[in-house]
Parts: sequence; C-alpha cells; structure tokens
Amino acid sequence: MQRKAVAAAGRITALLDVPELPVTDRPQKPNGNDVVLDGVVFGYDPGRPVLHGVDLTCRAGSVTALVGGSGAGKSTLAALVPRFHDGDAAVVRIGGVDVRDIAPGELYRHVGFVFQDVQLLHGTVADNLRLGRPDATDDELVAAATAAASTSASRDCRAATTRSSTRTPGSPAAKRSA
Repeated sequence: MQRKAVAAAGRITALLDVPELPVTDRPQKPNGNDVVLDGVVFGYDPGRPVLHGVDLTCRAGSVTALVGGSGAGKSTLAALVPRFHDGDAAVVRIGGVDVRDIAPGELYRHVGFVFQDVQLLHGTVADNLRLGRPDATDDELVAAATAAASTSASRDCRAATTRSSTRTPGSPAAKRSA
C-alpha cells in the first residue's frame, strides 16, 4: 500500500511540474468550426517526435474517425485540438484561427473531448452530467442525454430529475436540492 501511495505522489508531483500553456493576450474568435492540422509535429519529449508532418482537415458537421493500431498516435493527435498539448511545429486551426490564439473559454465552446478512460461517479446519469455543467436545468440534462443519442441515459435523467430520492447524497444535484 505504501508503494502505491509513493507512486501516486510521484505522479501528482510530475503533473504539478508541467508548465501551463501560454494564453494569448490578443485572442481571436474562430470563424466556423472546421478543424485543420497542417504539418503537425509533436513529441512528449523535446527532440523525439511521435507525430511527423500530419495534415488533416475535419469539416464542420462531418464525422471523422482516427483509425490505427494501439500507440499509433490517434489520442495524441486528437489532444492537440483542445490544446492539451501544443505541437512542436506547424499549426492546429479551428475556424481558420490557430488554437494558440483562441482564449481557453472560447476554445472549449468549440471543442468537446471524451477521454478513453472515462470515470463516472457512483450516482445517477444526471449527477455525472452536472459535473460538466452544475447549473444545468433538468430539461437541459435530458436534452444533452438525448443529443448524445443515449435513450437509456435520457430516461435515467428524467427519472433522476423528477425524483429527488434518486440523487446520491453529497452529489452536486443533491446539494442543490437540499
């Protein structure tokens, strides 16, 4: 157990040592939602790229699948769009604007990202959705679940938002209803 705690502390320290990405002092707003990557080069370690000269255009309203074997760089490439990392060379643009020139709040209105290793709270679907938007109304939660094409989640949201007894004590939803 002590080894796990030491390892966890080491990971936390490493995370806290990662420098913040710079934020532009002259932000621009994207004109549209096309995503374009031009000649992207990226490496987790300086001088050791894992992506080499990637060119990709994702048209707004289209569906794009990144397909490849484990470790091929699909998640790494996708993580450059919301600026979880900055590329070492070339440009990632949304609506014609370099993502480095978009204020973070504006960027996240244009980019949604679902991790592969999703962690859910023990609670209702509504409780989990409210993690992303604590002030969401019950109707907005149902609409979000419906938009995600999840009939069961939509049904669960309706149930959770109409019966306060289904809310998990201590959850954000339960705290608001108390």
